[in-house]
Amino acid sequence: NSILNQMEEQAAQQLDQTILIMRSNIKTSYEMEVVGKALSAYPNIARWSVDLDDWEHVLKVVTKTPTQYLFIQSIVEHLGYSCSELKS
Repeated sequence: NSILNQMEEQAAQQLDQTILIMRSNIKTSYEMEVVGKALSAYPNIARWSVDLDDWEHVLKVVTKTPTQYLFIQSIVEHLGYSCSELKS
C-alpha cells in the first residue's frame, strides 16, 4: 500500500497535480456520496476517495492544480462534515 501511494505521488508530481490527504468524519457511503457530488462539481478536482474502513476515514483528493487544504475543508464543512490535514 505504501509503495502504491509513493507511485501515485510521483505520477501526480509529473502531471503537476496535488494530492491532499485529510482525516474526516465521513463515515457512511451516503455521506461519501454527498461529499463526492460536491467535490466532483469542481473541474480542478481530478479524483477523490474516502477510506471508510480506516479509523481516520481518510479523504484523499487529487487536484489538477495546486490546491490548499482550506479549499477542500471549506467544501466539506459547508456540507456539515469535518476534515483536516493528515500530517505524516
